Amino acid sequence: MNKGIFGVATATALLSVMGGANASMTTMVTYNLNDFPVAVYHDSNVTSTASGACPAEPGRSGNCYISNNTGATPASSVTENVIVAGTVRDEADSGAHVHQEVDDLDASNLKIHYHADSGGLYVRMRDKSAFSLLSINLEAPEGTGNPDPNAYWEILGFSDAINPSLTAGDGTNYANRVAYQTLPSTFDWSDPSSPLLLNDDFSNISAFWIHFGGWGKVPYDPDAVYDDEGLLVSDGPLTTPVFNLYIDNITMAAAGTVNPPSNVPVPGAVWLFGSGLLGLLSYRRNNVSA
Repeated sequence: MNKGIFGVATATALLSVMGGANASMTTMVTYNLNDFPVAVYHDSNVTSTASGACPAEPGRSGNCYISNNTGATPASSVTENVIVAGTVRDEADSGAHVHQEVDDLDASNLKIHYHADSGGLYVRMRDKSAFSLLSINLEAPEGTGNPDPNAYWEILGFSDAINPSLTAGDGTNYANRVAYQTLPSTFDWSDPSSPLLLNDDFSNISAFWIHFGGWGKVPYDPDAVYDDEGLLVSDGPLTTPVFNLYIDNITMAAAGTVNPPSNVPVPGAVWLFGSGLLGLLSYRRNNVSA
């Protein structure tokens, strides 16, 4: 290779690495859900009101969860970075809802509990803008709460904020699904320092939906009876899945933001790399001159 071309290419590559390491970071927001209500019955995937909230619906109390951002990190005003969360519209069950869960009996530390009385959790921005979903604390505990080892969970990302007909589909395949990730039957990403990291396809979405694999709607069995923890007490002629998922600390950022790879060099390492590379170039030039 021509030495001039080699030198330009090397310098360009080095500047690219250095620039990536020193690039200014987009502010990320973690929603700790500590203001989540006891239960949310409304559907965040349907056409919203002018303010971006969920529409009022006969026979349903409350509204969708709308973050007040007082517990967000970093704190935002009540008009910035506001998320809307609820379940998905299920025409067969107007009582579908997701719950509040108190973590370790600490009333100041709340999370979302999803089990077999809704079609999952659906989250979008109040202004319906695009965003990046970076990480979530999730837990599907082993034992009677999740008894099927062959079960799985699905996380879908959509290019549109409003998707009113999700339960009419199969829960997986949609024309505007742009991101997808599956999880095993049980797991524990509940530690705030070790959340589930979403893949890069979730870096530019307008809504995401988490639900039990194969069930994008309420698993309905008219003869089934559940206890307060979502455990099946008695069953009828149909087979209804039993599952429990706990959701906390949703971290989002501006569209285009991705989780950095674990081996991204720190600035000091970049300078060491650059110094070593320049030393090799100098050694090569001296040898050529000799």
